[in-house]
Amino acid sequence: MAASLLKRWLSRLAPVYPGEGAVVILCLAVNFLVVAGIMFGRNARDSLFLVYFGVQYLPHMYFANAVFLVLTSLIYTTLVDRIERGKFLGGLSVLFVASLLISWVFLRTHLRHGSWFFPIFYIESQTLWYFSLMQFWTFVGDLFDTRQAKRLYPLLAVGSLLGMIGVGLGSKSIVLALGTGNLLVVWAGIIMAATIFGGIAFRRYRIVKDAPKLEEAVAHAKAKASEWHKIKSGLEEVGREPLLRSMAGYTLLLWTLFSVVDFCFKNTMKDIYPNADDLTRFFGNFIGAQGVICLVVQVFFTRAVIARLGVGTTINFHPAFLLAGTAWMGLRYGYASVLTTKLGDASMLYTFSDSSYQLLYNPVPPERRAQVRGFIEGYIRPLSLAAAGAFILVANNYLKPLYAWGHTIVTGQQLSWGALAAAVVWLGFASTAKKGYIRALLRNLQGDHLALRQAAATALGSMKEPANLLLLSQTLQSEDPARVVTAVAFLGDFGQVDAAAAIAGLLSHPDSHVRATAASALGKLAPTKYVDALLPLVADADPRVRANAVEALAASHDPSLPERLRPLLHDPATRVRVNTLLCLASLEEGPVPAECLPLLSELAQGDATARATATYALGGLTMDASVDLLTELLRDPELSIRCDAAKALGRVGSTRAIGPLVEALAGHSELRRAARRSLAAILERCGNVCIQEISQTALSSPRPEIRSELADVLGRIKDSQVNAPLVALLKDPEWRVRWKVLKSFDRRAHVGPLPENVRAALFQYASDELTAFRQNLLNAQALVPKPASESERLLALALSEDRVKIEERVFHMLGILCGRERMLVIFEKLNSGDARQRADALEALDTLAPKAIGRQVLGLLEPAPLPATGPSQSAAPAIGALAHHTKPWLRACAAFYLGRHANGNAVSLLQTLLADRDEIVRETALFAGWQALQSAWRPQVKAAAESSDPALQRIAQRILSLTSPTSDRTSPPPAEGSTPMFLTVEKVLLLKSAPLFAGLDSEELAALATIALEKEFASGEVIFEQDQPAHHLYVLIRGKVEVLHHAESTDYPIATLGEKECFGEMAILDDQPRSATIKSLEPSTVLKIDRDSFRELIYERPQIAFAIFKILSNRLRVRNLEVEHVASLDSSRHYV
Repeated sequence: MAASLLKRWLSRLAPVYPGEGAVVILCLAVNFLVVAGIMFGRNARDSLFLVYFGVQYLPHMYFANAVFLVLTSLIYTTLVDRIERGKFLGGLSVLFVASLLISWVFLRTHLRHGSWFFPIFYIESQTLWYFSLMQFWTFVGDLFDTRQAKRLYPLLAVGSLLGMIGVGLGSKSIVLALGTGNLLVVWAGIIMAATIFGGIAFRRYRIVKDAPKLEEAVAHAKAKASEWHKIKSGLEEVGREPLLRSMAGYTLLLWTLFSVVDFCFKNTMKDIYPNADDLTRFFGNFIGAQGVICLVVQVFFTRAVIARLGVGTTINFHPAFLLAGTAWMGLRYGYASVLTTKLGDASMLYTFSDSSYQLLYNPVPPERRAQVRGFIEGYIRPLSLAAAGAFILVANNYLKPLYAWGHTIVTGQQLSWGALAAAVVWLGFASTAKKGYIRALLRNLQGDHLALRQAAATALGSMKEPANLLLLSQTLQSEDPARVVTAVAFLGDFGQVDAAAAIAGLLSHPDSHVRATAASALGKLAPTKYVDALLPLVADADPRVRANAVEALAASHDPSLPERLRPLLHDPATRVRVNTLLCLASLEEGPVPAECLPLLSELAQGDATARATATYALGGLTMDASVDLLTELLRDPELSIRCDAAKALGRVGSTRAIGPLVEALAGHSELRRAARRSLAAILERCGNVCIQEISQTALSSPRPEIRSELADVLGRIKDSQVNAPLVALLKDPEWRVRWKVLKSFDRRAHVGPLPENVRAALFQYASDELTAFRQNLLNAQALVPKPASESERLLALALSEDRVKIEERVFHMLGILCGRERMLVIFEKLNSGDARQRADALEALDTLAPKAIGRQVLGLLEPAPLPATGPSQSAAPAIGALAHHTKPWLRACAAFYLGRHANGNAVSLLQTLLADRDEIVRETALFAGWQALQSAWRPQVKAAAESSDPALQRIAQRILSLTSPTSDRTSPPPAEGSTPMFLTVEKVLLLKSAPLFAGLDSEELAALATIALEKEFASGEVIFEQDQPAHHLYVLIRGKVEVLHHAESTDYPIATLGEKECFGEMAILDDQPRSATIKSLEPSTVLKIDRDSFRELIYERPQIAFAIFKILSNRLRVRNLEVEHVASLDSSRHYV
């Protein structure tokens, strides 16, 4: 348990997925080196400047840095997309190293006569600091996609904190050994090391492709916005949005105060450490301590505190601390107050402040986020440095020491007073961020961007503190109606009674949507308290308001309401009448008024909306008429109404609903799920008689799908009398029924120990399954000892998959009796393919499993060598057993096998299989009979062509169309212009060969093959075009196709696909239009799978979706990036 908890904790701290470890380690190393170099260089810069040039000139440096950073930023952004990324980043590193070495040489030779060098070096080191960090994040941006970035960037940021700590630990010894001036060489060496590691990562793991020259020319031909336009649009953006105003003010004052405190800190420490080396060592120790504090706070506290208090609260931590710190400096200026304030300022900056501030960008739409961030970081931040420089410069020039109350008030203390005033204003800006944040989230809820709507709903849903809820209400009362509605809806869902007063004031709002939403919210929060306020709304002109008011009044349980509300039974609005009916039913004891039945019957016969309303109403009424109407609605053409009707029958709880619900168990998977839950709820209420009725139905039903579903229902009943029918169902011939029984016993074993008779039945079940496993092995040895032909390989694969399924069922049973987790580990090791793990698993099984079953399992999994005389079973009994197997897929494979391996009993077996109840078996038997018997099978072919079975008609037409009856080709080429006709088993083989479907077993592929249609395309024919609605997935069986992307009036070829490859798979996942055009390069044949049919299939067999989506999830990450960058690819670029 402790190891598991530790593993989960480490996975949260370092959420690295398989395959990402190497690149993450390299990036951590690069970030560690970059920040360590910056810290060494910054310490050397500060010490040299303060000692050899003077602290009084520091404000001038703030000015110079602001101007220089803006200018160099323009150069950086201009070049970063014009030069190949690897060359640009590598060249920048070489330039940094060269500039540092030149500065080191000059420092060594002109130290005494080059005082002008120190301000230049100050600006140089600041520029290297700024662009080294920008360079690193540009570098990692090319290594990770957006999903990886969100997960891994916080972990990569830990590298910078470790760099700070490393400098703190090594600073003293390095400065003592080399001196402050030689730290420039150390910095240069660290940059080179970071460049080497970065180059390795860049060459091996980069995922973003460089833009080709053609697209560069197009991009560069477009007019670029001027800097003045960027500034103007940025100011307009900030002025228009309250959240951005708060963020801009926050950034401006953050860096202004940071610079002021930094100036006081350096000024104070320079007086205490006049020697440059001593000052450098002190700065190194300080940065090390700061790094340790930041690391601890960031790893253990930041995320948890933000999650608990919210970003609107934690954004205030930093300004509140600076307020206290500058107040202390203003009262008692000195070493302790300055050091503490600086240490807290730096620690807050890199933990709560930065994390909270970055989260404030989340509500900003992605298309505006980069522009806003660029304006704030590129213009507001340098402006703050200039403001700090002006503030300090004025203070140094005009402030003089004061004498009061027997104390000298130094200039730094007076400067702290101004910083205190700025901290108050900063805290004011921070405190407005919460309101702006909520406003932005609410605006996003009204927007078109799906990801922003989901993020806004999640963020607002977590704001359950009373202060946040009150702020939400107060903020939106004067806004436009759409935002008010959103706020009221959230207050109703997540609010407390304290929010009800604010909502009650909206009952008289001029907008009817607001009134309706407010009435609904009051019904959830405090209906009893506001009955008098809600009653006038039942006469509102808007039917939505009347309906919601009635619903809210019903929640008050006021006995005086029925007579007041009864006239609304004749309201012209259907929803008002339905809500009134439900309200009266909940408030009055006794039967529902007779006049309600015509209304419900009318609704049940109306359109889809009316029928859905009737279903909703009937579920809230406990009367026999409800069961009759809901039973009719169980056969509704709309699936959602059928499901709602099944759920409503469970709420009604009448035993008369059992029969209709049992029939519903043979329907759609969603309907089955609803019917199961309703049946379980009814059985829990009605007791033994109903349980016996259901048990008898489960045992006697001729339909295996109903037997399996009822086995699931019985497993949900707590009564012990369900054990007997479940034990009987363990012997059911249909394996799916037995599987559901196993799951039911598994569920019951979690509640308490199983009775002895149940354990004995499970042992017998396992023994029977192992007998089937042994028979499967004998069949395989007799029929396909060395599969060579297509039919042999298909049968061998089907038998192998059946053995795996048997193993799963046996181990599931062992898990019920011996511990599920243990058996799951053993099963995984047995199928790992590793001989040592398999041996360990067999030993564990021998130890843990009951001896009687354990010996049988071990005997099959670790069999003794076969005798040299070969298998003991002949082929005829083996194929006969498979022809009568309970699994349709194995019967179909047996028929396919008989087409190439006819024996003396083949005619009889094929005749039996031709009359099989399963469509796949019938069509395979028809074609196999023609393959094996040729003209002797012609009567069966003609009969099939004239039958009403479409599957047999299709295969009969294929057989009759063949020009050479003696041909042994199972899939001859179709005639020109015709459509090929494949057997389902042939489609399975084709799908199995496609990488997308390789992970599915054959039985699942058979279900998929039934909805896969064949289609042929001529050379040059377009299969689908870019931006068309997407409806199908395609598997290329024969030929080649070309993928084209249309951009700038030109079709760019971006891929060529061959046989067994898939395209259009994104149609399975979403409803977006095609992102490219597909054109046939030569005569091609495809299997196309309709999206809607596929979705219906995965409702029936969810394991298909899991298998496919697991494959697609790995491909989508790369494919999304390819689609995003497809416009930057020319005809020489191809996807791999």
